[in-house]
Amino acid sequence: FHDDWLSCEDLLMKYKTKFIAASRKQALLVENMLIPGQEVSVIPFPVENKEFYFAPEIREKTREEMNWKDHTIFLYTGRLSYQKNTYTMSKIFTEAIEEKRIPQNSKLIFIGNFEDIGFSHIGRHFGHSEYFRKFWKKFEELNEHKDKIVFMGAVENEKLMPIYNASDVYFSLS
Repeated sequence: FHDDWLSCEDLLMKYKTKFIAASRKQALLVENMLIPGQEVSVIPFPVENKEFYFAPEIREKTREEMNWKDHTIFLYTGRLSYQKNTYTMSKIFTEAIEEKRIPQNSKLIFIGNFEDIGFSHIGRHFGHSEYFRKFWKKFEELNEHKDKIVFMGAVENEKLMPIYNASDVYFSLS
């Protein structure tokens, strides 16, 4: 975790804090990092398991079709926006390859559209495609590994499920 979180420790110790995990397994992990007695609730992610499920045969078929058989696939799905830290994900990913912290055959797949909502909570809105322009300008300055990042745009659910199956790591900073 980032050192800035340490500065929050004293503040958080003054208040009752509740943690929320997506599974019992995740809750156990979080509980191991907490002071005994701190509350951890489980609220599962609402995923339709008839539509999204793991199937090894779909994984292999999709990896073959997408030419990903020899790659480690990092996947992000959602809106591509300032709030979702999509540029930061790109930067971390390319630095990790450059520093040989992840396999050199890795690819980062972005699925979703660029969004321009800006900072609505303070009344600042981006103009049409402003986030995309800002993102792309910084993206072009990344190191030579940026060619390992793929933008697929919006993908329908029936095409998304095989991509989830074919992926190795789900990557999100939000």
